[in-house]
Amino acid sequence: GPYTFTIGDTRNYGVYEGGGTVTEVKKPERVNFKPFAESLKDPELLVCDFAKMSMPANLHLAFQAFARFKQQYNSPPKPWDDGDADKFLEIVEKLNTENREQPLTDELNKHWIKLFAKTCTGDLCPMQAVIGGIAAQEAMKAVTGKFMPIRQFFYFDAIECLPENVFLPSNEATTESPTVVNLPTKSSRYFSQEIIFGEDFQKQLGKSKYFVVRKTQQT
Repeated sequence: GPYTFTIGDTRNYGVYEGGGTVTEVKKPERVNFKPFAESLKDPELLVCDFAKMSMPANLHLAFQAFARFKQQYNSPPKPWDDGDADKFLEIVEKLNTENREQPLTDELNKHWIKLFAKTCTGDLCPMQAVIGGIAAQEAMKAVTGKFMPIRQFFYFDAIECLPENVFLPSNEATTESPTVVNLPTKSSRYFSQEIIFGEDFQKQLGKSKYFVVRKTQQT
């Protein structure tokens, strides 16, 4: 079984009487990483959702395109702007083949890329909590020298949080009519969240009332 082991030739040992303690000593392993510039070009991508195997490569290009878009146009893509989304896609397509013998991915999803451009200026606290937790975990690994670090890029997405007829491509069958995100008319504390889900969704969320009951058990 997985918890059995051998300790070699014991014929020269004394008579075994019973009991004893075994301590497992793990051998250290040196982990090497490629330089950042080289890794950007030829990344090691960790897949977190096996239903979207091509998503990490798409996001790897999208984040680089975000930086190049800001450099080229002096501002990030405007929320839900089709014109900026088309420009963003052009940059991604260029990055996919730029200075490469072959494209980084043959499964470039134009719909995902445009959604990235339309929502990349928004923020969601739950997403920040997830990424912050992962970053803290990696920092603890670096400080303690325990457990294997992520190698080398990890992209987390939750595109399914958008309405089905938004995150699915338009050529796929959906059960609802196309949704147009209603952008906020004025800035508020929820502005960054409204960029992603729309002002109507935020108003509906604000009117919701939930009574949460917590049960505790004493031992």
